[in-house]
Amino acid sequence: MGDAVDAMMMMMQRRGSLGSSMSDVRKRSQPSSRAGVGVRTPEVNPVDVGTVSLCYDGGSLAFVESGAILVPVGTGIRCINLQGGAPVHTWGPNVHLPIGPIACHGRTRFAYAEKGLMPNVYICSFPHFQKVSTLRGGTNLEFSSISFSRNGVWIATLGSLPDYKLTVWDVTTGEIVGQTPSAKQATQVSFDPLNSSVLFTSGGGSAAFWQLESKHDAIALVSADKKQAATEATAVAAPTESVATGAAATVTVAASTPADEQAPTPSDFGAHCWDPQHHVMCVGQFSDGAGDAGGCVPLYLLEAPKGRPIARAELACAAPAVSLTLTKEHLFIGFANGDVKWFALGDFQAQHSINLGGQRICSVSVDPGYTVMAVGTDGGTLHLLPVTPPVIVTPKLIGDYHQASVTGIDTFITPNIIVSSSLDGTIRLWDYRTTYGSCINTLRLPEPVTALATSPTSYLVAAGSKSGIIRAYAFKQVRAHPVLFFRLRIQNCAVTHLCFHPSQSYLACASENNRVCFLDTSTPFFKCLGFVDCKATVTDMSWLCFETGTNYLFITTVGGNVIRVCPPEQAAVNLQLSNQDVQKALIKIYWTPNAVATDPRSTADKQYFFVVTEDKKLKRYLMPERTVDPDMVDDGDITQPKEEFRCHEKPAVAVRVSHDGKLATGGSDGIATVRSLDRLKQAKPVRGHDPWKGGITKICFSTDGHFLFTCGGSTILCHQIGDGTAPATADEDRELSPFAGFPNALKEMREPTKPETDLFSQSGDKKAISGSASPAGDRGATEKKLSIIKRSYTALLNENASLAEGERLPDEDLILNTEELTRLREQAAHEVEKLRTMIREENVAKDMLVDRLKTEFWDSQEDHALVIMAFKRRLEVANYPLRKRSPAELALRRQLLTLRHAELIEFRCSVAAATGGSSAATKPPAVSTYFAGSMRALCVKAAHASPPKPQKRGARVAVKEAPAPQQQPQQPSAADADSKVTGEQSQLPQQAPTEAEADAAAAQEEEAEEDEPLAETRAYLYHAFDLNTTLRKRTQIQLLHFIIYEIKKAFNEEVMKFMEQKRDTIVKIEERTARLKELMDELKEQTPYFQPKLLECEVPDSVFTIRDDEIKAEKIFGQTGNAAGAATGQGGRPREDDSMQRALRQMMGGRLDGKLTESFDMQEERPEYIVKRDQGQTLSEEEQRAVKEYEKKLQIQKDEKQKHIKALESEFKKLEKSIEELCIAFDDHLQELANKRVATDQQICEEELKVIKLSTALLNQEENAKQDALLTAQLDLLKKKKTKSASRIQDAKSKLEQAKVDLATKQAAERAKESDFKFFVKAEREDVVASLLRIYKYRKRGQVHVSGHDELDSGNAAANADVAATGSAPTDDPFASQPESEAASRLQLQPAHGKKQSDDLNLVLGIEKPPELDEVTWERVLDFRTQKIKAELEVARANERAHDAERHLLLEQEKGVRTKHQLDNAVAQLLDFRRQQTWDTQNLEMLFKLKQGQVEVEQAAVVTSYEDCVVLESSIIEQLNAQIRFLAKEKVKLLTEMKNTKKGIKKKKWENQGLEMQVEDLQEKTKFFQLLRVTKALQEFLKGGGEERQAQEIASVERRAEHRQKTHAITVAEIQQKIDKLAAALAEKQQENEALQGSKQELAGAVSERQKIQHIQSQTTQIGGLSEERLRHLRYKRRLENAVRQQEGEIQELRDLVTHLRQRNYPMFNMLAPDQL
Repeated sequence: MGDAVDAMMMMMQRRGSLGSSMSDVRKRSQPSSRAGVGVRTPEVNPVDVGTVSLCYDGGSLAFVESGAILVPVGTGIRCINLQGGAPVHTWGPNVHLPIGPIACHGRTRFAYAEKGLMPNVYICSFPHFQKVSTLRGGTNLEFSSISFSRNGVWIATLGSLPDYKLTVWDVTTGEIVGQTPSAKQATQVSFDPLNSSVLFTSGGGSAAFWQLESKHDAIALVSADKKQAATEATAVAAPTESVATGAAATVTVAASTPADEQAPTPSDFGAHCWDPQHHVMCVGQFSDGAGDAGGCVPLYLLEAPKGRPIARAELACAAPAVSLTLTKEHLFIGFANGDVKWFALGDFQAQHSINLGGQRICSVSVDPGYTVMAVGTDGGTLHLLPVTPPVIVTPKLIGDYHQASVTGIDTFITPNIIVSSSLDGTIRLWDYRTTYGSCINTLRLPEPVTALATSPTSYLVAAGSKSGIIRAYAFKQVRAHPVLFFRLRIQNCAVTHLCFHPSQSYLACASENNRVCFLDTSTPFFKCLGFVDCKATVTDMSWLCFETGTNYLFITTVGGNVIRVCPPEQAAVNLQLSNQDVQKALIKIYWTPNAVATDPRSTADKQYFFVVTEDKKLKRYLMPERTVDPDMVDDGDITQPKEEFRCHEKPAVAVRVSHDGKLATGGSDGIATVRSLDRLKQAKPVRGHDPWKGGITKICFSTDGHFLFTCGGSTILCHQIGDGTAPATADEDRELSPFAGFPNALKEMREPTKPETDLFSQSGDKKAISGSASPAGDRGATEKKLSIIKRSYTALLNENASLAEGERLPDEDLILNTEELTRLREQAAHEVEKLRTMIREENVAKDMLVDRLKTEFWDSQEDHALVIMAFKRRLEVANYPLRKRSPAELALRRQLLTLRHAELIEFRCSVAAATGGSSAATKPPAVSTYFAGSMRALCVKAAHASPPKPQKRGARVAVKEAPAPQQQPQQPSAADADSKVTGEQSQLPQQAPTEAEADAAAAQEEEAEEDEPLAETRAYLYHAFDLNTTLRKRTQIQLLHFIIYEIKKAFNEEVMKFMEQKRDTIVKIEERTARLKELMDELKEQTPYFQPKLLECEVPDSVFTIRDDEIKAEKIFGQTGNAAGAATGQGGRPREDDSMQRALRQMMGGRLDGKLTESFDMQEERPEYIVKRDQGQTLSEEEQRAVKEYEKKLQIQKDEKQKHIKALESEFKKLEKSIEELCIAFDDHLQELANKRVATDQQICEEELKVIKLSTALLNQEENAKQDALLTAQLDLLKKKKTKSASRIQDAKSKLEQAKVDLATKQAAERAKESDFKFFVKAEREDVVASLLRIYKYRKRGQVHVSGHDELDSGNAAANADVAATGSAPTDDPFASQPESEAASRLQLQPAHGKKQSDDLNLVLGIEKPPELDEVTWERVLDFRTQKIKAELEVARANERAHDAERHLLLEQEKGVRTKHQLDNAVAQLLDFRRQQTWDTQNLEMLFKLKQGQVEVEQAAVVTSYEDCVVLESSIIEQLNAQIRFLAKEKVKLLTEMKNTKKGIKKKKWENQGLEMQVEDLQEKTKFFQLLRVTKALQEFLKGGGEERQAQEIASVERRAEHRQKTHAITVAEIQQKIDKLAAALAEKQQENEALQGSKQELAGAVSERQKIQHIQSQTTQIGGLSEERLRHLRYKRRLENAVRQQEGEIQELRDLVTHLRQRNYPMFNMLAPDQL
């Protein structure tokens, strides 16, 4: 389905939100009751939102809403929310009865039936799952089908064995309306969607119609054929040739059925569905050997309610049909082989088909919106399919589960993952935390899987098969295909149980032959250690492990045996393990244990385990340490349990203990119980499985213990159980005891005073474990003596510890048990040897790995990575790591160069022949012979040595134009090969040389060539204009790769030479540094000096050298090698013999020139007279002279010492300077090498750019070829389409001509009939003739009309009207637009509609017969008129056919024109593409290095010729520069992003470091405060001081507060006085302003009056006095203006004064602007 189903799911989400409805289930409280007739208060079914079901067992499906599917799961119903919500489960009211069929009505109600004795049917609301009503008494054992009527008033149920009752209920009241005693073997019942009173049952070879009728104010269910009450119906007569017996009614074959058409028989009828015409489509029995698909199924169309077959169709298929669904346009049928087909209604041809994995279709349900349908198969899969299929139908898988019984389930090491196995041969991994519990991985095995176990410490999953093979798979990634890790056939029978040791040391395997094998899983080989014969069928196994390393396996068998064995450490000789090898222990219990689980609280002394037995109980036992042979245990020696609990109503079959202290049991009653190990009496039931299918078979806990997984049949349920424990009571002491929850008898284990034999008092075993029991008095005396010995021994140990080191006894001598000491030493030696062997094996493996890595990654390199570092600068130069070329690559190089050389020779010959004139052109055999001889010589040389090397050609740095093809042929060599060939053609012989001469010429040419691989390969390169074929481009790419390799190789050789130079420089520097060290020793100074050395990056082999600082472990010497190791030095290496050097230093003082170092210090003692002088004694003259000589000698010695020191310092400086010069010289040379490296990188980049261009060209050629093929295919298709269109146009023309001929014929016949009528009436009178002609030509309006398009238009209008009336878009529901009332009325009017066609007499109603005519003539007139009408109808039909043919011809012609246009466009597109492809082939790319604004042509000495050069426009260079700048900006942007990222990382590191420092500071402060000495004063300060101090502080604070209040009151009073004064001054100023304002107004009024007076006077004065009046007016105006200005000035002064006063009295006014005051 793909996109189609996804689109339909989106459409469902628009129609209604299921997610919100489902969420209400979790949030709602107790629902309120709804009042209604006959409806009780709704009951809420138990809704479980914590259970996830991983199953589908082929039951019925129900689409209750567009996005919710109901599926029966065990004793409950699972609601699958397709919109992504969590799944919801609701459980039936009876925990022991599973759920049967389910049916839905609309989106708000569904019904389900139970399975069991006297089952009930429950009607519930959706999505709240409220039980509306309960229907009882429908059948005795099981229901096979449920169906709602379309109006929701009735619900019908069909029973199965043994009664097959058909029951109809009133949904509102829950009462039975009608019930049949038997409906034969029908399996499906349904209502007529358009008439809810009619039902149909089919299946099992029977078919019957039923009808609800009202009789005596009651509704009864009667058979449809005899109208007889169903309760009175009896056996139906046997079928005849024309009758097929139904259930309680008969399906009668119509009398008009043809003789060759076979009537249906009772065994024919199967699944059915209704159509909108009240007909039933029912499939028949499958018949093989017919139809296209290898068989066919008959489809009968039965008339309701008579049951008469109307039609029959044969549907091609390959299997029987099991399900039918009808839509508006298709009939959907599911078949038993997994086929799903959509048949078109009408011709019933299969339009779409798909197969769902070859699995039988079990159930089909369509959503209420008729968009998608859910399909379930017996293979455990659920699919979604579209109702209206697209062109390609792809089912959407919503569930894939086990299709057979689950044989094992266990948790995986990855969280939230479980593993299950099944008899269907699959192992599945489930993620139970997802919405549906999805299967994330499926592994299919070639045989059924009978046992499963997962490793608790790794990703291994072990599976046992029916053939006795154990396979181990490694699931390193849960969604990837696993790796088969191990495979072994341990037995020839099925493996029944597998159990991994908790540490994955062992794998225990139980088989049907009663044997348990042990596999050593600590190694990857799974070595078999042996097997134990249990002599009875093994039912379960469980491990018990202790920290001491002791491991036990508990095995339960049929017959009541519980065996405890210890796995062997080594394999047995014949794999048969004895009782002593496994330390076998055995107890007998009364009931057969079905499962076992060890108690994790067990100790080495007391080993407890749980079993579930056939008596439906959980029991807890203690495994005793038996000393007798387990095979000699008497059957009557029955061990009694320590505790037992009733847990199930049927035998329990599984028990498991979780890591967090929970215990769960599973029974065949389908219920699991969960308990806490501390409170075993309190059990929490968990329901869900079908007890009819065996109930629960396997259980397991999740890793965290919060989920319980139960299996039954093919069903897996995941229950969220939490901790599952109840709160402890206050009087219990179990929280303080490690034996909490045990009975009092088990608490005696903690008391050492009780004898061990008392533990077996309950079982009647009075024997001690070893020997007889000692009296209590003897035991007490023995314990007393033992305590005295312990005290004495402890005192001796203390005394020995206080002795000196030499007198102290070793610890070995203090051990009393020498045998134990010997055993421990042997064990230690064994462990040491084992460890040594393991280390040796690991070292061997590591050495092999190192050798392999070295061979693959080191020896395969020709030049290893090398970096040369400068001495004083931050400069480094690296070489190019190169891989060794394989022999195949070298052979390819020789072959390419040889063929290229041969091509060059051939080209020279062709050029010589073309330019040598007519004589040379007439000698092609000589040229060919010369070429053949050269090729033979080159082939011989290529077979024994490297290929010949051509002469080196110098290339001019210029932009040359490509020579025209008409002038000379293009050469495949370098650009200057023309001149070379022109210069050599004079040397070519005019005749073909012999073979010897050709060999000699080739040898001379090879000797004359230079021995340079790079120049050799470059000479073979093609010119850019010659790269016009794919082969040449590929060859050019290979040659460029060779050139790049040779460039790198040449640079690497220079790097190696430079590396030797650095080593020589280091030797010279070391010689000078040695002398510097000697000088510093003589000068007794420690001056830092430069000590050069090679770094690891400069020594490629350093990766294989292990330094001492890399060895973390300290070297340990043996007892005999301690002295030797100490003598050899710290590293244990032997000291070199340096006796000669020591003798030289002793003899020559460390100087090879033989000069001894002079001593400038006085070695002899000071003379006595010097001492006397210093003491102040008087010296004689001789002593004074001796003193002077001594002082003179001392001064000379000091002077010589100073000279020697200066000489040494000068030499020291010279040596330092020479070292500096050596370093600078080396660094300068290294800088040159670095520049050369940059130039080499540029050269390599240029060659790689050429390779990229050529590779891009090849890729474009391939893409162009594909595009050309695609366009050609499209063109061929359009040509075929045009041919077909032409043929259709020709057919349409012929049909149009035929229609025109037919029309002309009909028109001629019409005119002939009219002529006959005129001839007939010609003999009558004129008035009669006129009347007859009027009657003859009279037509009723609309009588002669051909219905065709009008009927289609009316139908469309009616459909549109229905859609507009309903207000919804059309759907695929075939009954959506047909309400039941309208359908019934239409069915009643159908017979009347057929009687509306009357005879021709009704057409002339109201016209009287002329009295002049007799009856015979009148009848003749009417006959003529009827014939005329018929002729007109025929003409009209012929005319309509002609018009249709003409329209069809125009349509085909339009299609032909469109096809022609498409063909022309395709041809033009193909031509354009090929033209562009040809242009791209001729448009070659050449790479040049250009400098903007410079001439790139080499300048000649005299005159430079520019005839073959090209001048480039600056715009081209600018475009290239713009592109380069764009790329540079992109690179800078990337670098900036990288910089910001690194900056962010460093910032985070810095912040992290800062936080760490803060943590350290806080820790230090915390330590400081913790270590702070708290004195009494500090304590008083921390406590707040004494009471007196607090009182003083309080008094001081109160005094300060009182003083501040007084100061505040005085300040407030002063400010209030100032405010009052300012208010009074402000009032005065306001009064003055008001007075001035009044004066201003009076003046303004006076001015206006004066102006009016002056205006009046000016109008009455004479013209002569105008000037004087004007002057007077001006004078008055000026006076008034001056007065106004003066008054305004005074007002402004007053305002300024007021403002000044405000600012002075109110400082806050200074912050305001003047206009705001």
